[in-house]
Amino acid sequence: MLLLLLTGCGHPSVRIRNDSDITIRNVTLTGRGFERHVPRLAAGETWDVTVDPQGESGVAVAFDANGRHIAVPEQGYFEDDSAYSVEISISRTLAVNVRTDITARK
Repeated sequence: MLLLLLTGCGHPSVRIRNDSDITIRNVTLTGRGFERHVPRLAAGETWDVTVDPQGESGVAVAFDANGRHIAVPEQGYFEDDSAYSVEISISRTLAVNVRTDITARK
């Protein structure tokens, strides 16, 4: 018999990756009960953080690039559990993509 536990201790990890050709600034990640700031993210750079959402959450992303302020409303789904990982990528066109994975534990 195989028992999978999807709840446990720890917090979800978030990785944000700048796939654009420019440096983005004033990056803010927000969700239910958390907010994280990255002053700058160079082209090709990746930043990892752990967040502490209060219950079910997604992540909103805002940043400045080339004199524009870009704000994307909350996307994805995760809970306050280390089984969740969130990957955020910012494309060459400055589009934001959020992907959430969950890993089952034995």
